[in-house]
Amino acid sequence: MKRGDLVAVDLVDSRLGWRSPELRSVMGKVGTVLRVPNSELLASGWPRGAIEVFFTKPLRTMILHESELTLARP
Repeated sequence: MKRGDLVAVDLVDSRLGWRSPELRSVMGKVGTVLRVPNSELLASGWPRGAIEVFFTKPLRTMILHESELTLARP
């Protein structure tokens, strides 16, 4: 995945609190990738596999694990 890709939220890991209303609100939604792990981010403490995604409905930015996302079809 790279910046600008459209991704769909497939699965939210229960260890990350999938029962929270914020996470439930993005299940099955499509968002745009804002940031992916790179050497600079990882050196600053960014979690490996964490991807920042922007959603318009609902309007929010979330950090999800790459295993919870799939590329959305255009």
